Amino acid sequence: MVSDGTFHWAGDDIDPESTAAPPALRGAFRGDPRWVDLRQCQLEEDLDLGNATFRAAIADIASAMRGIPKDELASEEEPSSSRVTVARPGIDEPATRGRLPGPP
Repeated sequence: MVSDGTFHWAGDDIDPESTAAPPALRGAFRGDPRWVDLRQCQLEEDLDLGNATFRAAIADIASAMRGIPKDELASEEEPSSSRVTVARPGIDEPATRGRLPGPP
């Protein structure tokens, strides 16, 4: 994750001009590393799944870690608040409405 500075890949290594990666990481990757740009999320309120940029970045990370395509992960991780069941009076109530069960 890049949260500050610059990150550039120079064909086979991290560009020496990159400020987001410490020098110790140069030469550590065999190919272009997977990274997520979170530089737009600088304030604490930006770090919320309601923020589309942050949510997309988290989905990128989670899909890579779980080996699930991002679009499948997004549907799997649908917030439970969007799945609401509404009981309709007189339609969805059990037939025993108004009666308490007797002793066993």
